[in-house]
Amino acid sequence: MNLLATLLGLSLLILAMAQAVDLHRSAVCRQRAWLSATELLTRSTLTDAPVTDSKADLPCQLRVKRMGPSISWTRAPGLRRHHFELALKGKL
Repeated sequence: MNLLATLLGLSLLILAMAQAVDLHRSAVCRQRAWLSATELLTRSTLTDAPVTDSKADLPCQLRVKRMGPSISWTRAPGLRRHHFELALKGKL
């Protein structure tokens, strides 16, 4: 009985650790997406900025795309897009 309880406890501990690693990885990728999006929007304030711009992040499999003031990013395995707008005004 003690062996069964030990195995069950160990398996739950391993499962919790795997979930924690996945949560950390997704949080880091979300931060990288926001960083890339902010960088693209900041680059859009230059006087000779293109209308559209995109940036890829290979470790997180992210593709961040800017079209005017609108930013969207997608992850490679999924098709769900995340849209947001930052209201930056003026040119550098």
